Amino acid sequence: MTIRGYALTIALGAAPMLAGSGCAEEEVVPEREMSPAQKEIVEKKNIPEWILVTPLEPGKAFYAGAVGTAKGTLSIAMDSADAAARAKLAEVLKVKIQAVLSQYVREVQVPGEKEPVNEAHIQNVIRTVLDTTVSGSQILKREPAPGGEWYALARISFDDVAIQLKTASEKQIKAVAENRDKAFAEMDKLLKEQSEK
Repeated sequence: MTIRGYALTIALGAAPMLAGSGCAEEEVVPEREMSPAQKEIVEKKNIPEWILVTPLEPGKAFYAGAVGTAKGTLSIAMDSADAAARAKLAEVLKVKIQAVLSQYVREVQVPGEKEPVNEAHIQNVIRTVLDTTVSGSQILKREPAPGGEWYALARISFDDVAIQLKTASEKQIKAVAENRDKAFAEMDKLLKEQSEK
């Protein structure tokens, strides 16, 4: 980072706290080893390491880094970076949640029977989990990018995602069961009406 970049970071370091942005600078971010080629890219492009090699904390947290595209005031540029990092975090979580739910459905499905939970149910659970967890993710780091843009690193704990996934899944399963019960009640009613004719 250039001297100008350091000066800008130091001068503006209090701005996120004053704006109530939720940036958790004191949080320790796990680092990953970078290859020599990755180190060269980081140095040539003057980007944070965590943009190229996202931190990993298996079983504890999910991370995503991104650069915001909006320029203008400092708060607009930082908000854009935060939104980009959270959007990337949502992409990561969507893939992981989709895999977990698809595996679950395969394991609980009884051979020869119709799936108890279909793709629409899975998508509803994913949407619910993403809506409730990603907006509450932490912004751990921000760094200025060339051209007035900013980089941001977002983090969400594994436990937060797991709790929301279980809650959303339970609600979806309950809704499926209620709809099934209503359908059976309607079928019983129709069968009774037909038998009385």
